[in-house]
Amino acid sequence: MSLPYIAVDIGNSRIKVGRFEAVRLHPADPLPEPIDSLILNADAVLASKTLPPTLQRWLNVESSMPAGSPNPLSDAPWFLASVNRRLLRRLRTALRQTMTGPIHQLSHTDLPLILRVDMPNRVGIDRLLLAVAVNRIRHSSRPAILIDLGTAITVDLIAADGAFEGGAILPGIGMAAQALAEQTDALPQSRLVELCQPPPAIGKSTLAAIEAGLYWGAIGGIRELIARYSAQLEQVPELFLTGGAAPQVADLFAHAGQPVCYMPNLVLSGIAVVVSTNFTL
Repeated sequence: MSLPYIAVDIGNSRIKVGRFEAVRLHPADPLPEPIDSLILNADAVLASKTLPPTLQRWLNVESSMPAGSPNPLSDAPWFLASVNRRLLRRLRTALRQTMTGPIHQLSHTDLPLILRVDMPNRVGIDRLLLAVAVNRIRHSSRPAILIDLGTAITVDLIAADGAFEGGAILPGIGMAAQALAEQTDALPQSRLVELCQPPPAIGKSTLAAIEAGLYWGAIGGIRELIARYSAQLEQVPELFLTGGAAPQVADLFAHAGQPVCYMPNLVLSGIAVVVSTNFTL
């Protein structure tokens, strides 16, 4: 029996870890989902010289072993997809100190994906893995639009033939809030960090006005991009949404007559598709 493997999505503010069984996917198989997953704060990884305690405990629980015991997952392969070089270096160093299994860093050349962009090596691997995952679940003759609500917000297009066409990158809510506070003299720092509960569109205070602008500006930007992509397509695209606050945004779009498929583990699932396609375990 093959060992399980660990998939890791390294973002700018968090790291998502998932455990998968090593199985070969067939065309009719559903999109693979992690058996278990864990979300780590980026600061916790940077603050630890070894694997963060939360990750160590998770690995021990997943291996059904008490904390402090030899870990049967220590030989499991790790597959890393990263958009943050500093976090990647820190995690790789910690893994080498603790785990004995091989460590693979994925790049665009590992992906079963046609890229119609100018510089494929400069596209965030998370955006490409979303496309890999969605290509297994979208209707084979329809294009798709992928929306990822992370530290940055990305809105990307997959053509009807499955090619990644590129897209747009917007500042995330937390990033925009920080820029407003740092680049002005009197505007306060908003604690709004993601697209969670919608604030009133008309703010009755400076802070409320900032949060209205941050929230509805992001929603408006996403809607405008969807409209502009759709206007160039012969078919109505399917919409897929992932990221921390994606469930609330999916509801918002559904109420406005734009059904969106929300899937929380799309990047991890994309890694699993790549592992099944291009690696032997």
